[in-house]
Amino acid sequence: MIHSIVRAISLGATVVSALFVAQSASAATVFTFTNKGTTSMVGVGSYTFASDDGSLSVKATAWHANDSNTSAITTDSISRAQLGFWSNAGLGVIYGTDNAFDGSHQIDNKGLGAGADFVMLQFNKDVTIDSLARNVYGISGIGCCDSDAAFWADTSNIFGAPSLLANINLSSASFNESIFTALPGTGSSGTTKLGTTSSASVWLVSAALNQRNDGFKIAGLSVTPTGAVPEPATWAMMILGMGAVGFAMRRRSAVKTTVSYA
Repeated sequence: MIHSIVRAISLGATVVSALFVAQSASAATVFTFTNKGTTSMVGVGSYTFASDDGSLSVKATAWHANDSNTSAITTDSISRAQLGFWSNAGLGVIYGTDNAFDGSHQIDNKGLGAGADFVMLQFNKDVTIDSLARNVYGISGIGCCDSDAAFWADTSNIFGAPSLLANINLSSASFNESIFTALPGTGSSGTTKLGTTSSASVWLVSAALNQRNDGFKIAGLSVTPTGAVPEPATWAMMILGMGAVGFAMRRRSAVKTTVSYA
């Protein structure tokens, strides 16, 4: 009997271990915003993209943080902007005097006191953004080029549960700039790891706040979906539970039924 229990528990452990490894080894999910063929779209309020493998979706909207007082830790206000994506370039923002057809429609901070463009990304699941791919562009009338950025994750679910249908309006908000994490860039296009384990369904990606002459388009993202992972004690209970079930089934199948005839 003891041997049967051990075998049943061992089988349960093997099954649970396989499930755990499969979950842990899940590959990152990639969104590519430069693979739209010859299609470009400018001046839209929002756009929903599917990941390259179709397993996730993200809704992107464009905004501008007005920041006339660069010594203050909060922005003046937030204004709605227009989103654009350009084939072989990526996601950009059109705000104010920006023109969709010249070098002014990237995510940028044109000068001190001019504020900064940013994109809000609403995923249909909680994710960790592992890396951000940026294509660097010079700013029209200013020159070239840098790509310093900043990001923030809604880890406290201020904007609610994951939903592509939620119409989040930031127009009445202002930001404490200290909540953003800096993501330095260079004068060259490339991919940068965020170095964060934060998990959220809503993320903001901005040109660097209180800086100037940074301009880039978001070429792509690599994200990892996150969810509730059982604690070690929970795994142990599952193993014991499966072992007990296996033993009970084995014992039941071993019982012989005797039929007596009167």
